[in-house]
Amino acid sequence: MSYTFPALPAPPPIFSLIAARGGIAMPEMVTTFNMGIGLIAVVPAARADQALTAGARHGIPAFVLGEADDDGRREIRIGAPRLRVTIDGAS
Repeated sequence: MSYTFPALPAPPPIFSLIAARGGIAMPEMVTTFNMGIGLIAVVPAARADQALTAGARHGIPAFVLGEADDDGRREIRIGAPRLRVTIDGAS
């Protein structure tokens, strides 16, 4: 399973501090930290509007972040030019 995120919201400043002080590269930051995203609900594309409506009804801000692809590559693809991170280990 791979995930493609055309763009991510700007992470809170603490993540820049962690990366700088810890000498942590962006691929490791993305796989180790949530980068301020918080909770992710993976739903079928056809039900995205229902999920957004449910979130709004309960006061939970939500947006479509990207898409999942069962391509067997185990990657996270972010933005253009793309940052491509391969996910190692068990799923």
